[in-house]
Amino acid sequence: MEYLDLVPRVQKLTIAEMETYDRAAYYERLRRSFDLIPPLYAQDGKRGQAVVYLRYFAPCHFLYFTELDKKTGKAFGWSSEDEQLGYTSLPLLIQSPLVELDFYFEPKTLENLKCLTR
Repeated sequence: MEYLDLVPRVQKLTIAEMETYDRAAYYERLRRSFDLIPPLYAQDGKRGQAVVYLRYFAPCHFLYFTELDKKTGKAFGWSSEDEQLGYTSLPLLIQSPLVELDFYFEPKTLENLKCLTR
């Protein structure tokens, strides 16, 4: 998995139409997050202090990811919809035309995010 594999297809098409400078800025933010996100189980036991590196918008909720298996695309994170931690397949998630990656998201702890979403 490469960092561009984290971007839903619809967003890739939109970004492709941007000016080169803007497109480079979006992808640089994403590459930085991809480089920083730790592998699965690396933040195990940190609870609310686990750092979130990726946020996706979905209808009526957000998905926050703290860990990623860069070979398979399996990710661990928190959903604001059901307020639970769990695993998901990012390649499967981004197939939905209703899901978008937040390119402006800055890493935060789960504890901070849970406070912001209530």
